[in-house]
Amino acid sequence: MEIELISKIGILKNKTGPLTNLTICGDGGDTMSGRCHSNETKIKIGLAHKGKQIIYTDSWRKNIGNAGRGKKRTQETKDKISKSNTGRVFTDEWKNKISKARKGQKMSEETKSKLRIYMANRILSDEVKAKISEKLSKIHKGKILSQETRKKISIAHTGKIVSEETKAKLRGKIPSKETLEKMRIGRIKKYIITDPDNNIIVVNGISGIYEFFKRYKGIRSRSVYDTLKTKIPYKGWIITIKGRNKSTCNQ
Repeated sequence: MEIELISKIGILKNKTGPLTNLTICGDGGDTMSGRCHSNETKIKIGLAHKGKQIIYTDSWRKNIGNAGRGKKRTQETKDKISKSNTGRVFTDEWKNKISKARKGQKMSEETKSKLRIYMANRILSDEVKAKISEKLSKIHKGKILSQETRKKISIAHTGKIVSEETKAKLRGKIPSKETLEKMRIGRIKKYIITDPDNNIIVVNGISGIYEFFKRYKGIRSRSVYDTLKTKIPYKGWIITIKGRNKSTCNQ
């Protein structure tokens, strides 16, 4: 019917009538379908748009968001997008804009759950792992975590089950001397030494206690040993395990 009406009325292109249709229709609707621009045309389009700043209004952004909501991309489309983004370099200015735009946004529980599943099943190449490791080491180098952050990390890892594969990988790793020393100190109990004027000093392990009294106070080891064993303060000096109540655990 559409073809018949257009043929009767006529189109401007063929100088047969007033209609602005490019074709007499019946050819699939979208006149651009299947058409491929030549490289020359692509360059012309690119140059024509170069330097033009597109200002997206809030309503425009909302309409774009609503138009794409609920649509599922085919695997072919996903692969094309992935290929086009591979090797893409974002400028610092661009990164800052993205960061600013996303600040304050909260993900839904559904989105968080999807991300967890995706990240858990993701297989990274050794090259990508090395890049991530290098980048994180630069970010976190010299960074001191607050007690609150440490507590959150501890809670997040509590009850976590490590796979046999991960365990095997960890077994094959040889920690550096620095890491081993940190691990050793981490396992040693920390003691709080309180002097008669209520000044506090924290030391690592019993050897740290002996070293402190021997080097700085000249108190003989036997007196320190008696204080630890009997839990009775020596001349006003009190020794307690860090994190425990002084009144119930003087050592």
